[in-house]
Amino acid sequence: MNLSESYDGLAAEMWDYMGGDTPGADFDFYARKIRENPGTALDLTCGSGKHLLRYLQMGLDVEGVDA
Repeated sequence: MNLSESYDGLAAEMWDYMGGDTPGADFDFYARKIRENPGTALDLTCGSGKHLLRYLQMGLDVEGVDA
């Protein structure tokens, strides 16, 4: 995918089938790493925020960015 493309079409239609906004098995791992390391964590390609929003609800210091 080049920078001029967007996340739409078939990829967007299949989002729920690919897990949608349900955090994956890596969620607890990264939550633990964020707690263990001081400062603000950056959730690159945060998409819909499936991890980011939950981290914020947990009181973790996280920022997110996506195209």
